[in-house]
Amino acid sequence: MSSATRGGTAKQTVLVVGDGAGAKDLKEKLTSAGYDVVGGATTAPSAAKLFKSKEPQVLVLNLSAEQLDTARSMSSLTESRRCPMIAVCASALQDCVDAACAAGACGFLVGPVTAEALSAQIQVSMARFNAFEQLFREKTQIEQDLETRKFVDRAKAVLIKRGGLTEPEAHRRLQQESQKRRMSMGEVARRIVEADEILEER
Repeated sequence: MSSATRGGTAKQTVLVVGDGAGAKDLKEKLTSAGYDVVGGATTAPSAAKLFKSKEPQVLVLNLSAEQLDTARSMSSLTESRRCPMIAVCASALQDCVDAACAAGACGFLVGPVTAEALSAQIQVSMARFNAFEQLFREKTQIEQDLETRKFVDRAKAVLIKRGGLTEPEAHRRLQQESQKRRMSMGEVARRIVEADEILEER
């Protein structure tokens, strides 16, 4: 694994969320492990503000029974920009585990933890998170390609019906219009389909 993808060696930016001595201890251990701790948040609003301004690559959540509501609110934090989240708790109480799941954490450690254990958990979580993100991007691209193909097929049918073209001729016409208008073929096809629907409504 290269230094660009390994834990603290790549100086990933980390935002620690939590209060008290536990959060302070996590900051110190992360710093000693080579991470760039961009801030510490004790409340959900302060976490949201720092998350937006600092854009950390990793969230480390210091869980406690007193801050379960703050933990649960972390799920809304990552809706705008996904990133891996690690939860650290003094015990594996079910309420804490449930809160970590609700927050969207992809790792859970029972403290006290060493800097090495914390770094290892972050590395594994980041690797799994990046793999998931790649799958998500591929899935999104496949869905977009399928949607584009549907519009292209429908647009060719319109050109065949209204212009008396053959299927190869309709395909070439779409390609020509795409180049001429400096638009994707999918967008050209979409506009043809929409125009045909308007004409059909009259």
